[in-house]
Amino acid sequence: IRGRVDWEVTRRVRQRSISSISVVLVGILPALLGGPVFALFTAAAAVIAFDEVRAIGRRLSGGRAPTGYVVVAAAAILGWAAAGERAVALIAIAAVGLPLVRAVFAPVLPGRAAEWAFATAGTLYLAIPAYAMTNLRTIDGDAADWLMTVSDALAFGWEPSPRGLGLVLMTLLIAWLSDTMAYLVGRTFGRHKLLPRISPNKTVEGAIGGAVGAAITGGTCVVIFGLAISPLIGVVVGFVAGGIGIIGDLGESLLKREAGVKDSGTLIPGHGGMLDRIDALLFIVTFIWLIEPILHELAG
Repeated sequence: IRGRVDWEVTRRVRQRSISSISVVLVGILPALLGGPVFALFTAAAAVIAFDEVRAIGRRLSGGRAPTGYVVVAAAAILGWAAAGERAVALIAIAAVGLPLVRAVFAPVLPGRAAEWAFATAGTLYLAIPAYAMTNLRTIDGDAADWLMTVSDALAFGWEPSPRGLGLVLMTLLIAWLSDTMAYLVGRTFGRHKLLPRISPNKTVEGAIGGAVGAAITGGTCVVIFGLAISPLIGVVVGFVAGGIGIIGDLGESLLKREAGVKDSGTLIPGHGGMLDRIDALLFIVTFIWLIEPILHELAG
């Protein structure tokens, strides 16, 4: 029996690793291309994730609220178009207003307020990170020579934005490697539960391992991608981003726990749904997008 259990654990770890690497590769290729390709890829991923959020919402509030599909897709396109702060305000207005109109004119009143609240939160949950991701990719500026060469070669008529590419790659790698380190350290050394009422499998040791992995990744990416800031700053950014990613992970775990589901979907073998894969990334990319002007100033 023990041998069978060990084999099953090994199989799950292998499947998770293969799926994780595959997802990262699938995400990195559109990021390398940038432009409308990356915008459409981000929009599609956000729509898939919103569909999973909507399925959870049906369990929690009984509502359907389909308006978020349009808003999260539009947010990704607006980010690529670098539409500015008014676009972010428009996204927020649409996220609040469209489900409100639907709820107000619904023929049956009970449950409409809960549907409106969840639809608004679920839409913003994905729309703001979608805008942040595509907008971050458009950031202009210098980067490592090899990254400038790659971005120039893969830009088919649109701005290559090598610095934006470096920032997006750093974001993706921080999210991926912090998750991987948290999983490996948690499985190997985990003894103390982090928040068992929300996520029974997460440990304090795993969370620390994930944050340290994110810190190392941040410092390394600053050097490799030529982002012109101190590696120490990259370490700090990575560490904070890793901690914020843990909050994003726990937030999705809370939704699943409340809804009584194990995974948000079945899209990715070993990982569950799209939301299961990007729950930390949603928070990490928003954080890095928000502090990018500070990083720009530090780069001088």
